[in-house]
Amino acid sequence: MSASPAVAAVRAHLAAEDAGDVGRAIEQFADDCWYAIPAQGVELRGKAAVRDHHERLLRAFPDLRNVVLGCHDAGDRVFARLRVERTHRGAWGGVPATGRRLATAALAEFVIAPDGRLEAEVVHANPLEALHQLGAVPTTNAFELAAAWRELAAEGAR
Repeated sequence: MSASPAVAAVRAHLAAEDAGDVGRAIEQFADDCWYAIPAQGVELRGKAAVRDHHERLLRAFPDLRNVVLGCHDAGDRVFARLRVERTHRGAWGGVPATGRRLATAALAEFVIAPDGRLEAEVVHANPLEALHQLGAVPTTNAFELAAAWRELAAEGAR
């Protein structure tokens, strides 16, 4: 059974990211597209902003690979369950390159435009997973991190 046109567009976008081809990755998006990573407060509007994000991402992680663990066509959207593998070769989010290898889980939700292109990509992921693998935080558990932060703040107040 062949993939739906929507799933094919998502797979073409992910393959272009894997190849480091930002132009081809962005081609899959509608002109008035948007991109979000809710857990990081990222909300981008328009192809230029989405392109800039992808260019920065691939500078930081030039060997980025999206391992598709599952892909589901839900009509007006496609959900792709991913393991994102990459090596931290450039600054990302204020963290200088560490050379560390990362493998994180993500659910990418692609909203499909009426013309079949991608209207949006919403990445659902735990940013602490990547930050922990980079050595920037001691845990992936937000509650443990909050407790450690309170301890540091209390020590600083003494």
